[in-house]
Amino acid sequence: MKITKALWGIFLFFFCMQLQAQEIITPLQFNALVKEKSKTVSPVKTNISLTLPFVDDFSGQSILPDSMLWIDRYAFINSTYGINPPTKGFATLDAINDSGSVYADASAFQFIADYLTSQTIRLDSVYSPTVAPLLVKDSLYLSFYFSPSGGMGPAWEAIGDAPEQDDSLVLEFYSATTATWNHVWASSGLSQQTLFDSSNCYFKKVMIPIKDSALYFNNGFKFRFYNYASLSNNTIPSWAGNVDQWNIDYVYINAHRTISDTLLNDIAFVEPAPSMLKTYSEMPWNQFKNNQTQELKDTLFMKEVNLNNILLLINYKYFVKDETNALVHTWDGGSENILPYFPNGFHSYGNHSTPLVDFSFPTNASDSASFTITHIMRKDNSNNDARPQNDTNIFNQHFYNYFAYDDGTAENGYGLNPAGAKLAYRFVLNQPDTLRAVQMYFNQTLGNVSQQQFYLVIWSNNGGVPGNVLYQKLITRPVYEYELNKYHTYALDNPIYVSGTFYVGWQQVTTDNLNLGFDRNTASQNNILYNTGGLWANSFVRGSLMIRPMLGKYFSIEGLADNSIKSIDVNIYPNPLTTGVLHLQLPEQTNLNNIKLQLYNSQQCLIMDQAFSSTVSLEHLPSGVYFINITDDKSKRGSMKKLVIIR
Repeated sequence: MKITKALWGIFLFFFCMQLQAQEIITPLQFNALVKEKSKTVSPVKTNISLTLPFVDDFSGQSILPDSMLWIDRYAFINSTYGINPPTKGFATLDAINDSGSVYADASAFQFIADYLTSQTIRLDSVYSPTVAPLLVKDSLYLSFYFSPSGGMGPAWEAIGDAPEQDDSLVLEFYSATTATWNHVWASSGLSQQTLFDSSNCYFKKVMIPIKDSALYFNNGFKFRFYNYASLSNNTIPSWAGNVDQWNIDYVYINAHRTISDTLLNDIAFVEPAPSMLKTYSEMPWNQFKNNQTQELKDTLFMKEVNLNNILLLINYKYFVKDETNALVHTWDGGSENILPYFPNGFHSYGNHSTPLVDFSFPTNASDSASFTITHIMRKDNSNNDARPQNDTNIFNQHFYNYFAYDDGTAENGYGLNPAGAKLAYRFVLNQPDTLRAVQMYFNQTLGNVSQQQFYLVIWSNNGGVPGNVLYQKLITRPVYEYELNKYHTYALDNPIYVSGTFYVGWQQVTTDNLNLGFDRNTASQNNILYNTGGLWANSFVRGSLMIRPMLGKYFSIEGLADNSIKSIDVNIYPNPLTTGVLHLQLPEQTNLNNIKLQLYNSQQCLIMDQAFSSTVSLEHLPSGVYFINITDDKSKRGSMKKLVIIR
């Protein structure tokens, strides 16, 4: 029974209380990626008969298992729930089913959750180099790597949830002779830190001989992994979510192996390719293109691995292509030896692991851009590579109309209490812009317990913490989106002028946890601030909130297309203003009933908000720079003008 999770929740609660912090990190109750993907894939094939070798390192697919190798879809194929896998991508078994929801029979007592079951494999014969009966002397082995989640180091840096002792991982073989599943291996629950401390491995390799010819040496062999899970028995519904993750990688069955056959003639990327941006994962094109030097990283970090026991010479390059597939840039890292993983660990030095970002993206006059960065490793031609699929790593670098710290995938939920608590997310502009909407990704909770009102708030900057409120609106409830990686867009009633540093976030109305998506694989906690008792403090939980401010030109809202939006042609005079009255002129036949006039000072503070008037008295304002914002509520058109007052 899940007692330890409840005790950990109590500990974390009181720990936060001592820090005057009410941050709540919750497990996911739904996996939106799996939920949406399961709707679009074709039925699993069940009449496939495979021959040796069987191998899957999960680097060639994502979200759901490869249906040519596996007959069920319960496992989640990802690169985020584990640390330092043998190769990029692995299968995660957890407490969420193949439709992306927590199992209906889930409870605080152990229950069987996910399965990962192979297609039928013919063990009656070998087919290479010639067809022959498979015999015991042919030395048949199944190998795989496994690791629990739970991460390394302190709990506030943990990725995923560590299985408790009774939340075990099990391997079974199927005998077509007896039509039974037979237990062959299991691991009790533990954390990844405990596994590393005991074995010096992030993922531990297991070798299982297949010796019983009477049971298994036929044309109907299968194998399967499954896990036991148990939910927290905490009485707070939004805490009862996805737990007890086990990660499995590089499953391999073949003949002519031995118990010491722990090596693979394979070099591979270990983690997803990184963004080329220094601070954000994505940012608006107009904020980036004229400030590339300060926004681009100097070098990337590419973690590689050599799973053999000898030095391997490899060549590394990356290519950058634009949306038309035209080559923008090539970086050649040349040749370099990679030390074996055992006992040297992952390759994280030299030209290949730290490729230079020594170019600028070509600029254009459009309001967006997108580039594909393809990283490729190749072994020296004298050595064959067992899995060329894991030698390529791709990142799509988007420059659209939003800022993003996160990578688009949530591993946890984030919330605050008590009522009145505030959350602010810091963003910094290179040039003044117009904030038009905020995108937020909320995790669905059991019983929709997070469906509570909250205030969407925009703040100016005040010495590194939120200052004046620039915008505030009561939101009826968090909106769940069921499309793949789909954020909900909360459009501002009126676009607002922003410059320099600004903050986007919310204020609690109730004590309920809103459960915003929280990405644990990027670290933006220095830009997350919360206020539960009158003072702003930085978050201490490693990760990034899934909040994205949308700026620049108008985007599609309720069917209104981008290309249908035009700015309002407004003329202001005199400018500079030395008298007390400012004149504003709109085109003839403009319907003034829907036009609003707003005035901001240079600190982004709203100091006037009224219906449009052709003359405005500003004699009370001191010298300085101001901004006139004219908007049409009906057509969603707008215009921003800079005004200088000289007294």
